[in-house]
Amino acid sequence: QRIRHKYRLKNTTGYGVNALLDFEDPIDQVLHLAVGSEGTLCFIESVVLESVRLKPLRAASLLCFSDVFTAADAVPVLKALNVSAVELLDWTSLRTMIGKSGTPEWLSELKSGNAALLVEVSADAPDILQSLYTPIIAAQFRGLVRPIVFETDSEQITALWQIRSGIFPVVGSKRPKGSMVIIEDVAVPVDKLGSFVNELRGLFERYEFHSAVIFGHARDGNLHFIVTPNLSVAAERDRFKHMMESLVALVVDRFDGSLKAEHGTGRAMAPFVEREWGGEIYDVMTRIKRLFDPYGILNPDVIINPNTEAHIQQLKDLPNCNDEMDLCIECGFCESACPTTPFNYSPRQRIAAHRLSQLGEPVDLDAVASSCVACGHCEEACPVGINTSRALNASESAARSRMSRKVLSWQRQHWGVYLELSRRAIAIYRMIGRYRAGQRWLAWLNRQFPKRVPKWIPAKIEHPGVSSLGASQYLLLTNCADRILNDSALAATIQRLALSVDVRVGVLDEHFCCGQRFDHLGETALAKLQRDQFQSLPNDTVVIAEATSCLSTLLRGSGQRVIGLAEFVTTHILPKLNITRVSERVEVHLGCTLKSANERQHVTALLDQLLDDWSFTSLACCGGQGEVQFFDETVSANLIASSELSKSRSMVIGMNTSCESALARQLRRPVMSLATLIDQCAN
Repeated sequence: QRIRHKYRLKNTTGYGVNALLDFEDPIDQVLHLAVGSEGTLCFIESVVLESVRLKPLRAASLLCFSDVFTAADAVPVLKALNVSAVELLDWTSLRTMIGKSGTPEWLSELKSGNAALLVEVSADAPDILQSLYTPIIAAQFRGLVRPIVFETDSEQITALWQIRSGIFPVVGSKRPKGSMVIIEDVAVPVDKLGSFVNELRGLFERYEFHSAVIFGHARDGNLHFIVTPNLSVAAERDRFKHMMESLVALVVDRFDGSLKAEHGTGRAMAPFVEREWGGEIYDVMTRIKRLFDPYGILNPDVIINPNTEAHIQQLKDLPNCNDEMDLCIECGFCESACPTTPFNYSPRQRIAAHRLSQLGEPVDLDAVASSCVACGHCEEACPVGINTSRALNASESAARSRMSRKVLSWQRQHWGVYLELSRRAIAIYRMIGRYRAGQRWLAWLNRQFPKRVPKWIPAKIEHPGVSSLGASQYLLLTNCADRILNDSALAATIQRLALSVDVRVGVLDEHFCCGQRFDHLGETALAKLQRDQFQSLPNDTVVIAEATSCLSTLLRGSGQRVIGLAEFVTTHILPKLNITRVSERVEVHLGCTLKSANERQHVTALLDQLLDDWSFTSLACCGGQGEVQFFDETVSANLIASSELSKSRSMVIGMNTSCESALARQLRRPVMSLATLIDQCAN
């Protein structure tokens, strides 16, 4: 009877002992006990998930109330009206999202203490959808502070859900340094939700967690709350301990609810499993644990733990590293987005390694830094917007010696000289590498000085040379890799194309650079100085960034109009050319640096005019890391070898010289630049 009663609510506390009642076959019982056992009973090798059909039409509204208790009291009425979702947001939740990108502007009109319910309905037909939200509009809810308006436009619905989905990351990013983000979820009967919220807020005030945030799936009586204590401080740890004990008493004794509704029991709630379930059922759970794991070696102290202090012991330290790293709450959302996760460090692990280093643990930070390909995909996936590469670069910059800073400053001030010195060094390397004895000597030097002597250098692309055309409205910026490796071969190709249709394109002087190199070294001030040089150009000048990496960097702020090569060619050159389309299959590596949706559209439009059969590669990043690939190609070798591109025999087009070098090296076949493709298609 007790088990049946407990599962009338969402409940994930302890083991799923309802399996013992729902199934007679021991195999079925074992399978259902295993799910949600958090690795304490067995290892689940594979899972088959059944999908749930989403209805195509949706409507959503944010119902705003005078206070959170009035909002909670409206939930039972809404639940009876066949809604798809009812999400509660207290005033602290709403306040954190005011003014945030993607959220409605009218949110700022709400007053202190207000609360909201995000309500959504869904249907297969418009008339059915309207019949679902009309009764909600007509309902006489007590305490409404705004008229109820249902949105059916997908963008407006997304904006409303952004309020709900953004709470956790925003709270995490605003927490005080040294504090932790602790999110718990509980469930109580829906008809008691208003009273529970009232007492929960009082509990937070009593223990001085004034900034605690309450939100969650109100339709199911399931609420989340976030607190950010600094558990390295004894006084705060004691307050947190007593608050948790009072919370358990409130949920279990006062409301007969669930201490865990969706999240795992883990270590934090393990001391309270017996309190919720009672001694008899808890004894069944401990016997299940002993049957599966008699030696206690499977995820010990999780779910079943006799230590009543376990929730405040073995706490993880989060030492301060730098402003961006300190935002990390180690949620791991970045890991699936990072291309190096399967075989190397993930972004979360890179930050964790720096934190361990701060605690005195021996960590090879050079290896950690070199494993990052600086693609920026982690920033897109991170709920608080951390760019791990940028964070690592900032840490590297802070540790850089005064002499190293002076060297980098000299490089920036004499960028043209630096490029020329690099070209001469590459020429010497290539000359030595022509001979077998020279190749052996270079290989030996690379083993002795792996960070100073390249392991390999791509062959030079020969070209007729760059022309000096005098004054021109269009000035071309080619990437530094092409300037060093190929003596600006791409510039010559683009100039020749433009001249063929009577368009004059000049080439920027050597000292102009987008500054990306200095960004990647964490020297943001030097990078800005490099970009500031573009402000010296005439106001009507249009800078053409040949490489997508340069384009993305300059679009962040150069004080000059900047366009990509694809936009320039599509707009000014292609309409005047006779084009011979390429009929063979082509795969285009867009690269990880192109963030501009506008430029992507221009690239797509250009390729559609040149190619009959093409697609973008699924390879998120080539792993070349600029010049890093010439010293250590481990990352690029792993990424490209594991991609679908390695199994294809299609022609490959690249958008950056460095990417093209990495792809050609690992695929062992030529990779063509976009400029070369245009040149070959042009008659």
